[in-house]
Amino acid sequence: MEVRYIFRILAKWFWLIILIPVLAGAGAFYVSVYKTVPVYEAKASMYIFNSFSDTRITAIYGDITSAQNAIRNYGEIVKSQSSIREALDALGLKDYSVSRFSGNVNMVFSDRNSFIVSLSVMDSDPKLASDMANKLSEQFVEKTDRLMQMPVIKILDRAAVPTVPSNDDTRKNVGLSILAGIMFCAVIIFFIEYAGSVVIRNGEDIVKYLGIPVLAAIPDMKHIKTLL
Repeated sequence: MEVRYIFRILAKWFWLIILIPVLAGAGAFYVSVYKTVPVYEAKASMYIFNSFSDTRITAIYGDITSAQNAIRNYGEIVKSQSSIREALDALGLKDYSVSRFSGNVNMVFSDRNSFIVSLSVMDSDPKLASDMANKLSEQFVEKTDRLMQMPVIKILDRAAVPTVPSNDDTRKNVGLSILAGIMFCAVIIFFIEYAGSVVIRNGEDIVKYLGIPVLAAIPDMKHIKTLL
């Protein structure tokens, strides 16, 4: 395909190539900014002790790996409905439903050998997310120490009130929408041009597609006024 022919197609459909991506990007921006409910994520960090002075404890749990594994198992406690209800009651938020936080509370372990544990809470209210993360982490430390009958974990950093939504993907959504609009234009133009390329409309098309000269042409009589 000739470069000149490609540029001619681009010039012909330039308005469409600009219009559709712009509309797609504007639509994505509108939905992301005005229709998407912002969700904030607050994180509290906890630290697993890496040494034990009590030989009895060492005999029971073996080493720090045993403590890490136990804490991972206890991590399901903090996500239970009873723990969430207890945290809400402690914060004086008895009117809030437990289902609001179901699936929005997570325990994050960096890796199997890490001593740092993060507890995150997501909610549309940044202050509430922060308060819940701090209260749940306090409960987790208390319950873990009680279950293991020794202090093995403590709060390292309390959760701060988040200021930026965790689901703020406006730039990403706009960029992907513009890219999708460009690809959509390319498909439309391809099919239109391909469908039209097999139709012989004038002498130039005969020379272009068939490679033979034009000897004569029949004029379009409907545009010629009769003199009679």
